[in-house]
Amino acid sequence: MSAPKSLQIAVVGAGPVGLAFACQAAAALPQAGLTVFDAKPITGQPARDPRVLALNLGSVQQLQRLRAWEPAQAEPIREVSVSQVAPGRADLRLRAAELGVPLLGAVLGYADVLAPLQRAWLMQEAAQPLRLRSRGGQRVADLKT
Repeated sequence: MSAPKSLQIAVVGAGPVGLAFACQAAAALPQAGLTVFDAKPITGQPARDPRVLALNLGSVQQLQRLRAWEPAQAEPIREVSVSQVAPGRADLRLRAAELGVPLLGAVLGYADVLAPLQRAWLMQEAAQPLRLRSRGGQRVADLKT
């Protein structure tokens, strides 16, 4: 019987979702090799980006678990009002304090989400360079199987 092949994972795209997945997979699959590909370099200091993200509490908690959450950059969401209800019905309001949580989510710039994720990934990669790799500056079209 031949030895089993080791698991090799390619993550194409080093945005917030791709890097969060890569960090989680690197921790959960310690025998797997993992390479992150992106058209832009993965530096820990991404270029400014005009996009703004609204994250729910679950996303904030996941970033905290990955050690990729910087609350000073975020504007907490403590109350949400749903105003598009049927005529004659009261608005629905969700308040973090009433739900026993510190916040319902947070709003912050795209680069403010991406930078700590890049740094978390780069720290994992530096600790395990034979298993974890980045290929920033490589377009998907340039990849060969």
